[in-house]
Amino acid sequence: MQQRIAIVGGGIAGLTLAAALDPGRFEVRVHEAQPERSAIGGALGMWPSALRALARIGARSAVEAAGGRPSVGALRAITGEPLAGGRLDLLMVPRPALLAALRAALPGSVRVEHAEIADPAGLDADVVVGADGVRSRVRGL
Repeated sequence: MQQRIAIVGGGIAGLTLAAALDPGRFEVRVHEAQPERSAIGGALGMWPSALRALARIGARSAVEAAGGRPSVGALRAITGEPLAGGRLDLLMVPRPALLAALRAALPGSVRVEHAEIADPAGLDADVVVGADGVRSRVRGL
């Protein structure tokens, strides 16, 4: 019997988890309240470890095709102090392209529902995962 997983939030974390879970062991449903938000957002820096994780779920090649490598850059602390500079091993990927690659990596058995979840406790699932962002409704539960 498969364990039922409800993921509240269809952003980067929710889609990555849904793509990584074994479809033979888990019945996965992703609940996304605002699918239109996937078309907005800036570029995200992908370090080598993130690219390795994306390779494990089959999304790396699409992400690399959509991204670009800066010729030079710097990382700074919030105080402005340099943390690293020069040539960074970083791939810059537009958020919409990253989300599209993650959606494409979802196993066919994953169901994505476009609806707001008012009460996560009422979901028909064995496990509910909160991936619904900084104003999470799930976190409090």
